[in-house]
Amino acid sequence: MKWKKGLYGLPFLLFLFFWCIYCVRIAHDTLLSADELGSSPALYFNFAILLSFITSIGCFTKVAFWKWRHFHKSLLVILVSLNALIFISVITAPTDYIIERGFRFEGNERLNPITSGMIAAFLLVFIFVKVYNGQITAKSAWFYLLLAALSGVNLVTTLSKGPILFAVLSMLLVLLRLVSKGAIKKLLVIAMGVLGIAAIMNYFGIVDIVGLVLERFIGIGERDDSTAERLMLYNNAWKQFLSSPLTGDFLEERILRIYPHNMILESLMALGIFGGLLFMLYYFISGLRLATVLLRTNVHIVSLIIFYGFISSMISGSLSMGPEIWYCFAFAHVFYYQYTLKKQQLLPVQNHISDT
Repeated sequence: MKWKKGLYGLPFLLFLFFWCIYCVRIAHDTLLSADELGSSPALYFNFAILLSFITSIGCFTKVAFWKWRHFHKSLLVILVSLNALIFISVITAPTDYIIERGFRFEGNERLNPITSGMIAAFLLVFIFVKVYNGQITAKSAWFYLLLAALSGVNLVTTLSKGPILFAVLSMLLVLLRLVSKGAIKKLLVIAMGVLGIAAIMNYFGIVDIVGLVLERFIGIGERDDSTAERLMLYNNAWKQFLSSPLTGDFLEERILRIYPHNMILESLMALGIFGGLLFMLYYFISGLRLATVLLRTNVHIVSLIIFYGFISSMISGSLSMGPEIWYCFAFAHVFYYQYTLKKQQLLPVQNHISDT
């Protein structure tokens, strides 16, 4: 691949340069201020250096996701299995949260409301993509309707903002693409499916779905401690940046001793104005390329999962502890590179047709 025009172009250089600076910050804080960290220095080495940095380099490769024949089947089996396990966990071991706003259960560091909501949202969006691509037959419609209801129940009861936002935006994108194509039949199928999901959820007693979700998004205070904590993290991270705007202050927000759950704020807090601007430039270039792929190519589940990574980076993302988000950034450039190659290959054919 050519350095200037291929995957290893400006975005890859920005990625490398940012991580060279960030690794200096990691080395400084884990060696000299380890007692002030909320997470162990070993985790910063394992997650930040090995998974987020080194492994992301391997994601800048020519991987044609839309040519994976068995990918959809494997993904469907995995998502259905995990959603079934989440539903069993919600029913058999709910917390006191069920009394007021849903089931937001805690399993462990990786099996938490955010992860569960993400898995539920992926299955729901996956089904929407299959409808868009005309891959659901009349015989399998009831099966996918039940799966959509299962994922809908899991998504609402876990009440995770990022996955809910991702599901809503992804479904709106699919609907807009269908409207632009004039696919009235598919729109009617989706409308009937949504009504069916609502009926199933109503049967199980989850009635005030809209109020539940709205409260989760706009309510703060005693009934939404996580939102209040998130706002505190944002405010404190910004203050840390202002205290050391040139060099940055520390790997973590110093009061709660955790990452600020917003990667732009975290880059400013940890690396100062230069590192923050470097990350923002990489983020916005990656976002623009992903937007191009989403709007100009066929709807694909993997590109939408990458889209989730961009949403998550602003709500719960971490520079150090969120390696999957860095993969999403890298794959955005992979998809864009493949899009430009296909466009270049089609251009001579189009010119030949127009000439004749």
